[in-house]
Amino acid sequence: MKTTRIISLVFLVSILGCHKNYEPRSLVATKTISVYKTYEGDALQEIFKLTPGDQCAVGREEVEKMFGYLEIVCPRKGYGWVVKGPDYEIIDKESASANVNKIRPNQKEPPDQKAVRLSSAPLGALPQVVNRNLDGLLISNVLGFVVGLLVSFVFWFVFFRIIVPKIGFSESILKRISKSTAGYDYRIRFKNLGRRAVISLECVARFIIDWEGSGTWTAIYIPMNLDGQRKTELPKIARAKNKPGYGGTRTMFLYPNLVSEFSTSPRYSEEFRSKATSGTLELEDLFHLGADAELKVYVFGYDEFSGARKMFESKYYKLSDIKSGEFKNQGLEVEVGASEVAGSGMQSCN
Repeated sequence: MKTTRIISLVFLVSILGCHKNYEPRSLVATKTISVYKTYEGDALQEIFKLTPGDQCAVGREEVEKMFGYLEIVCPRKGYGWVVKGPDYEIIDKESASANVNKIRPNQKEPPDQKAVRLSSAPLGALPQVVNRNLDGLLISNVLGFVVGLLVSFVFWFVFFRIIVPKIGFSESILKRISKSTAGYDYRIRFKNLGRRAVISLECVARFIIDWEGSGTWTAIYIPMNLDGQRKTELPKIARAKNKPGYGGTRTMFLYPNLVSEFSTSPRYSEEFRSKATSGTLELEDLFHLGADAELKVYVFGYDEFSGARKMFESKYYKLSDIKSGEFKNQGLEVEVGASEVAGSGMQSCN
């Protein structure tokens, strides 16, 4: 969105910068000069010529392209554009030595030209018809800029606020008796509730402790994989489907016993370090550290369609959010009281 606005603004300024306003001036030809119908296009159409001594009023518009072009209005010849060069001289209106005669009432103006009737004002005074070009340019650019911003906002809103992945997290942390160890397994589930898949996911569990109750928090990252790394990667989570029980879900494990500082740092009690060393440390033990403690899970992923990276975060889990039981089907709710024993302790990719 910001990039689009900047590009539109630069485009507008660059266009307006090519059109400059000047005080009324006069052009006096010193050689034969070709006058063109317009400065646009590769093949310029010559409409008449100026001979040495001809004088024309110079318009307010001056265009800088591959060659520079001046807008002119010539008595009895009409309106056109000349290429900037050494074949004429430019003088201001005070220096003009002659007045432009009126076009005779019965004289026919050259066909297919913007012939402009000039008054007997001093050479260099330009009719109002010349000024309308700049006014039209300003209006069209302002309207284009506004419409561009509006279209960009609609595009951004639709693709980044409506048709986007949406990750939902379980309201509770599931606690189950572990079959592989002497302790418990702790699990958190999240599900893609949106309309598009998420790819290249990274999951992080951040545990924070307020040791003294002063509002100063210490962060500890709980591994969610057996390799003990703070970050767990997943290739993809599918979009939700319009059928009950369907949709991409992932059940992630929490492994507090794999945090190395829990078994080595003197900050923790000897009993706490002993549990971490023997692998019997429970998640509840972490929540009893300090005056207050919370756990939050972050999931980072890329939108499969737009490629935009988004961050999704769970609520702050408290000690009271740990529940024994089972996740209900493919949902996020914990069915309290279920007694099924946990499996091998690996990730469940449903």
